[in-house]
Amino acid sequence: VTRGSKLMAEGTAAEPITFSSIQDEDFDGLGEWGGVIVQGFAPQYGPGNTGACFGEGTVCNVEGEGGDEVGNFGGNEPADNSGVIKYVRIAEGGKVAGPNNEINGLTLQGVGHGTTVEYVQVHNNLDDGVEWFGGTVNAKYLVLTGNDDDDIDFDEGYKGNIQYAIIRKNPALAAPSGSNDPRGIEANSSDEDYVPQTEGALANITLVGAFMSSGEPAMRLRGSLNASVYNTVAYGFEHCVRIDDSANVTPEDPADAESDVTLNNVIGNCGDLNADEFYRGTREADAGSNIGYDADVAFDAAAALTNASATVTQMDFAEVDNGSGFAFDNTTYVGAVEPGTAAADAWWAGWTIEGSLDDIETQDPTLDPTPAE
Repeated sequence: VTRGSKLMAEGTAAEPITFSSIQDEDFDGLGEWGGVIVQGFAPQYGPGNTGACFGEGTVCNVEGEGGDEVGNFGGNEPADNSGVIKYVRIAEGGKVAGPNNEINGLTLQGVGHGTTVEYVQVHNNLDDGVEWFGGTVNAKYLVLTGNDDDDIDFDEGYKGNIQYAIIRKNPALAAPSGSNDPRGIEANSSDEDYVPQTEGALANITLVGAFMSSGEPAMRLRGSLNASVYNTVAYGFEHCVRIDDSANVTPEDPADAESDVTLNNVIGNCGDLNADEFYRGTREADAGSNIGYDADVAFDAAAALTNASATVTQMDFAEVDNGSGFAFDNTTYVGAVEPGTAAADAWWAGWTIEGSLDDIETQDPTLDPTPAE
């Protein structure tokens, strides 16, 4: 979907729109086609702190990732509107065009906050689930299942907000493909990708790993970025959070190389069920409350937490001010689904791919996965 165009893909819970390969029986393929790429006129910021791509103008031409057929994106229109993507399922995609040049399930390149992204599932993608390259588009109600690389990935000066997401790695996959490093959340502004304008706020995220041999953390927040994470749980990853500063940049102020990460009401039972494994990396979060290991993490059939620490005191979530007027729901629970919700009434029920969230309450992170045949 090129700049100036709109994709009007608005399904319903009863009739979601599905993008998949022609071999869509059971949606059990991986990398069978490309993916959905949306490009807009919203700002993108260049590596090395080179600033907004548009400079003194209003339009710029950043080459889009995903192959020779993918055009350019970028501009100076934060409110740009690329349409509606709502009650949409994207399955079995993930073309690899070249080294570090892949197609994600949903690729958002310079997409503005006039665009709606809500109730979207990306299932069994060979690369990331959803990746933001700059832009300002917010997102709510994401289901990201069986993806072989990261599930939520933002960089290049993205400024936006994400609330309610269920991330579930494939429990039957012994190892990722190629050089994939499958984290739940990845945000990067480090080293050659130093873009300190990158800023994201996330709330009510559920991350369910599978102890794949990659040993990757549930969240990797690295470099000179700003990230706030609220009311979130990580389960079944080697580490819950990895935070690093920019190691190989030389800004005028050394403090500019530091990550600015705040966690509030973020819990997990990562590592070998060992509290010492919650963090990995060169630093911990800068500030926050109710952060750390909880041995009792468990889910019910609605993918809601059942442990006591799932209920928290209401606090104000700080939105990223991207001009959209987005406002978080200031929830009083950890995770993507409110405890006590019946499975049939969960926000993901009825429109997601059948079986993609089955048996989430019985997944045991202490067991090694069964190698795929």
